Parts: sequence; structure tokens; C-alpha cells
Amino acid sequence: MEKVISVVGFIASLFIALSGGIIMTASIPIGLTLVAIAFLFFPYHWIEATKHIKITNTMRLIGVFSAIVMVSVFAMMDSNESFVPTQEEKTMIDIYEEQKAKEAEAKRIAYEKMSDEEKLELQEKEKAEIERKKAEAKEAEALRNWSIYRDIDAMDDSEVLYAIAESENEVKFGFPYGDNYFNLTIRNKNGKNDVLLKCTKSCQFIGQGPYDTEKLRIRFDSAPAEKYSYNGPADYSSDVIFIKPADKFVNKIKKADTVKIEAPFYNEGRRIIEFNTYGLKWEK
Repeated sequence: MEKVISVVGFIASLFIALSGGIIMTASIPIGLTLVAIAFLFFPYHWIEATKHIKITNTMRLIGVFSAIVMVSVFAMMDSNESFVPTQEEKTMIDIYEEQKAKEAEAKRIAYEKMSDEEKLELQEKEKAEIERKKAEAKEAEALRNWSIYRDIDAMDDSEVLYAIAESENEVKFGFPYGDNYFNLTIRNKNGKNDVLLKCTKSCQFIGQGPYDTEKLRIRFDSAPAEKYSYNGPADYSSDVIFIKPADKFVNKIKKADTVKIEAPFYNEGRRIIEFNTYGLKWEK
């Protein structure tokens, strides 16, 4: 009885492994599960079976190799078939390509029948459409670059207007500051503009005292870099500075697509912060 069980178990394990490979063509999870089960019990039954039937080492190697090859072949068949479109999909693709070809041919024939004036008019319309799409893309870029906020001062009910842009690059500082993005904020309150540069996490600007001589270097688009003064806030926070003169900076940034600001930091040297600034509408 033990002999029968061992031999049957050996054959069953091999059968389950091969079946798992075949089932992979329909369901990879189920097929892999069967293969795993087969190879979990396969060694034991094989060893037991060798006690009762004569199996040479060559036969063992052939069996293992055959099982592995079968599983691999069926898995690859399933992988390849998953990228083959169905007949319905092929038909839809053919119909779409045929329709596009007909439309292109109809346009070509219509264009050949046009007079020179009509062709020129069509070309002008196409150019205008291209320019319109470019303008829309620029407008969308402006919306991405700047966030506009309005607030009311609780003390005098005056309106405060903010325009905020986030830096394109992340500035990497050492411990304890870590990596930071920066916000460039234009604020108008009581008819006066202020320009603030602030890190989003933690940093320490230097040179923001009234008697310090440090300067920012600021470059608008590809123009030569200019030097700007700056100072710190009234609460002596070290993570924000006010760029001076604010009105000069605002007038420049309204015409610029990009701005680079080089600022000094404690124990970190001078770092460059980059902003996309296209599309700022600021009439204050």
C-alpha cells in the first residue's frame, strides 16, 4: 500500500505542476498556486517513490527540467497573448484608421480645388488657431504659476491682496533644516507692496539686520543679475525676508517668465531659488 501511495503521489505532484502551468494561460494566480502546491509535496513523494521504482538520476533531471520548461512556456504564452488585440479590437482599429485616411484624402482634394486666395485664407486661419492654442497654454501656465488670494484686515476692514508662487527647485540644507521649497509672496496692503521670500519648512537667512550689508542677487529671465537689499520681519523670524525695493521688483517680475534669487543662509552659503513667474497680473 505504501508503494502505491508513494508512486501515485509522485505522479500526481508532477501532474499538478504541469496543470498549473497550463492554467496560467487563463489565470496566473491559480496556476502559480497549483505549481507551488505541487513543488511543496513533490520532493517527498519523489524520494519515497525511488524506494519502490527504479528511477535513474538522468530521469530525475529530465523530469525537473521538463516541469520547469512547461511552466515557463505556458507563462510566456500567457504574457504574449495578453498584448494581442482581439478580433473586435482589430476591427475597430481598422475602421478608425480607414476613417482618418478618408478624412485626410477629402481635405487634400478640397484643398486642391481651392483658389490661391482661399488657400491663403485657410493658412491664416490655421496660424490664428495655433496662436490661440498657444495663448490658452500660456494662460494655463499663468494659473499654475501664481495663486491669488484676497483677505480683509480685521482691524480696519481694508482689502489685502496676495500673489504667491512656489519655487521650482528644492533647496537641500543640512541638519536641522532639511530640504525646503520657497514661497515668493507679493502682498498689497493699504496701497503698499511688499515682497516676501519664505521657506516652507525651516531655514535661517542671514544678513537681515538694519546694519547688515548682505545683498540678494536676482536674475530676471536671461538679463544680468541685479543686487537687491532685504531685511527681516518685526518678530525677528529667520525663515522669511522682505525684498527691497518692492515696487522695482514687482515691475520687473511682471515682465519676466522666470526669476532666480540667490540668498545667503546660516552655515549653508549662498543658494539659488528658481521660480516660474510668467503671467502675473498685478495692477497695484
